[in-house]
Amino acid sequence: MAREIIVRKTTRINNLPDESIATVISFTTPRDACRVATLSTAFSVVADSNIVWNRFLPSDYREIILRASNVDHHALLLDNVPKKDLFMYLADNPLLIDHGLMTVSLEKSTGKKCCTLSARKLRISWADSTTYWQWWLAEDFLPRSRFAEVARLLYVCWFEIKGEIKTSMLSPNTKYGAYLVFHVSSSAWNFYDYPVDAVIETSGGQVVTGRVYLDPRRGGIVDEGYELVPLAGAEDPEEGVNLPKLRVDEWIEVEIGEFFTGDKDELVTFSLMEILTGALKGGLVIEGIEIRPVIE
Repeated sequence: MAREIIVRKTTRINNLPDESIATVISFTTPRDACRVATLSTAFSVVADSNIVWNRFLPSDYREIILRASNVDHHALLLDNVPKKDLFMYLADNPLLIDHGLMTVSLEKSTGKKCCTLSARKLRISWADSTTYWQWWLAEDFLPRSRFAEVARLLYVCWFEIKGEIKTSMLSPNTKYGAYLVFHVSSSAWNFYDYPVDAVIETSGGQVVTGRVYLDPRRGGIVDEGYELVPLAGAEDPEEGVNLPKLRVDEWIEVEIGEFFTGDKDELVTFSLMEILTGALKGGLVIEGIEIRPVIE
């Protein structure tokens, strides 16, 4: 019996059409595409192509750019720069949209959308009363804010901040974290011993609860310029309460919680509240709530 001989042909990846290679790369991540681009000049041309980076941009990137505060300037980016350059611009330069009350940017390694709600876009109890809160121009406060105004807490016993966002503004099927971004105008008082209740709820039924400290010293942040000096004999922080962290931009953040976006458009609400102790509290400066993908 004659033996059957099977000849298998192999195709080297660099023999494939550029469009095919680009399509394969576009199913990875921006980080992977940048790594592929370093392999050779030929791969660099393909990995940097519009075919690849158009897929990494969110499907609604045009609509987002047209909502930018400086729309005439940003609209020029839509069709006049390579898609990779546009992606990197949106990753490095958060766009102010909706009359400057919100920013949108891209997380550089994944291309997922990030959003920040300004203090003006939040519902802050008593914020319309100059007895309890003041609105400061960002240019009058250090560190500088991405928004035109920040909210300074003078004093309240009823501390409550709420915000909301639709998941259509975020990337689908993604785990997100929400963070209060704040600082102090002077020593934050009566936040050291009293944690604040934090809640995230979605219209789809997710409920996440926790507690956070809003005194930066609970996170080891000290700064004599802001009267943030260590407290002698202070009690240890309660277990399970999220601690504030210093950011690269010199603002401070504390995690409110995490949630997951699905395929459907849902409303996500964020709440921070301390009303039970009756203690007067003051000294905080609120920039907003940042929502960004969790990188694991």
